[in-house]
Amino acid sequence: MFSYRKILRQALDMTWRYKFLWFFGLFATLLGAGGEYQILNHIFENNGETTISGIGRYGTMFSPDSWANIGTYFAVDTTSAIISLLMLLLTIALTIFVLILAVSSQAAIVDQTEKILGKKTKNIGLSPGTVTGQKHFWPVLGINILIKIVIAVIFFLIALPILLSPLGQWLPIFIYVILFIIFIPIIIGLSLITKYAIAFIVIKKNKFYEAIENAWVLFRDNWVVSLEMALILVVINVLTGLVITIAAFAVAAPFIIFAFLLSNFAVFWLIAFLGLASLIAAIIWFGSMLTTFQISAWTTLYISLVKRQGKSKIARLKEKAKKRK
Repeated sequence: MFSYRKILRQALDMTWRYKFLWFFGLFATLLGAGGEYQILNHIFENNGETTISGIGRYGTMFSPDSWANIGTYFAVDTTSAIISLLMLLLTIALTIFVLILAVSSQAAIVDQTEKILGKKTKNIGLSPGTVTGQKHFWPVLGINILIKIVIAVIFFLIALPILLSPLGQWLPIFIYVILFIIFIPIIIGLSLITKYAIAFIVIKKNKFYEAIENAWVLFRDNWVVSLEMALILVVINVLTGLVITIAAFAVAAPFIIFAFLLSNFAVFWLIAFLGLASLIAAIIWFGSMLTTFQISAWTTLYISLVKRQGKSKIARLKEKAKKRK
């Protein structure tokens, strides 16, 4: 029988029992792949103006003016120029490496969740998950890029009335608010469709466009279930975030308090550093587990919906009410 409680329990059990998934969760967190709270946070922090300024900022990196003085820089201080170029190349290489790990990890958690639920023990582990994640890297990356571009365009369109109007006029602000209210459900829906599309790619081996089409159909037929699940996970995210914050500071606080009680300056900074390091480690650890749990929960829901086992809480309450009558 379908129930959110069962899905969440299975996801929690997988997260705690198969700790190798935390490695994938660590890198998948960088994509914002797991948290529904991150979707809402992105909506309320972003707007068309920041999107435009971001495009402008990245655009200047490739403008002729940015590269005009490179020859002069090499001629005046060749050593520093070479070091700067090497640092730039190293940063680019590291960014690409982390991106590959992040995207592959997202696909790996989906794959391993399906394998664990299906009790396919031979294909469960860090190595099989990594191989599968790398195998589906390009389509999963494409899905992530597509959703971010679409959301950025939506925010740009929402903010356009304000950006093209003189300051102080109430009509553009009114239009902005109306468009914002209209597009919030669309953005949330697109984010949920993305989760299903990735599952179709990894589990069903769908092609890129086929996965998007199937994900849309699955969401369309189960949009109430999807939104209910998203709401539940938002609540879990918020509560878990509070717990993580309290626990992290509880870990770091003894170090910081002890550091203040010391008179030795060097020892003070050493202990303060250890406290800060403990705080960061705790946040990373909990964040990795939370992302693993989120992706596992969505994958478990996806499998239930594909098997046509999903029924919304609202629909179940209506059925119970009819039976009572």
